[in-house]
Amino acid sequence: MNWGNPYNFDKMIFHILRKQYNDIGRLAHSFPLFYNQLYEYVKFSIFQFSPYILFFIPLGLYNLWRKDKIVFFTLVVAYISTSIGVIYTLNYEVTSRNLYVNNVFYIPSFIVLLFFIIEGVIKTIDILKSKTNNKLVIVLPVIVCILLFVLTFHTNFRKNNFSKHYFAYDYGLNILKSIDKNSIFFTEG
Repeated sequence: MNWGNPYNFDKMIFHILRKQYNDIGRLAHSFPLFYNQLYEYVKFSIFQFSPYILFFIPLGLYNLWRKDKIVFFTLVVAYISTSIGVIYTLNYEVTSRNLYVNNVFYIPSFIVLLFFIIEGVIKTIDILKSKTNNKLVIVLPVIVCILLFVLTFHTNFRKNNFSKHYFAYDYGLNILKSIDKNSIFFTEG
C-alpha cells in the first residue's frame, strides 16, 4: 500500500498534513468549534468503552500518580496530545462526513485511556483485597475482566450486529447472476 505516495520529503509533508483533504482543517480556530469537536470526542470515547468502563479512569490516574509520577506525567501528556492536540490540529467542521474521516485519529488517545482503565481496575482490586481476606479476591481479576468484556459487548452488540443484513450477499449474488456463463469478472477494491 502506497497511501499518499510519499516518495520525497514534500510529498511526505503533504501526506502528514493531510492536504489531500482540502476542506478539512481549514477553518479558523474558535472556542465554540473546539467545544463541539471536544463534545464529539467525548461521545465517541463513551461509545468506544461504554460509560461503565470509563468509571475506572479516575482510579487509574490516582493509582499511577501514587505508583510512578514519571509514567503518570508521560501518559497524561500523551493523552492530551493525542486527544486535545489532535482535535486542535485537525480543526474540522462537525459534520457526519468529517466525524467519520477523523475518528481514526483518536485511536492513539484510546490506547492511552486503556492504560488508565487498566490501572483503575488494578486499584479496584487492591481496594477490595485490603477490605477482605476472602479467597474470592484471588479470582476477582478474572471476574472483573469478564464483567468488563460482557458490558462492552452488550453495549456495542446491537450497533454492530449485521447478521440479518443481506445487502452485500445479495449484491454479489446479483452481479454473478448477471454475467454470461464462462465469463471472467474482474473486481476492484
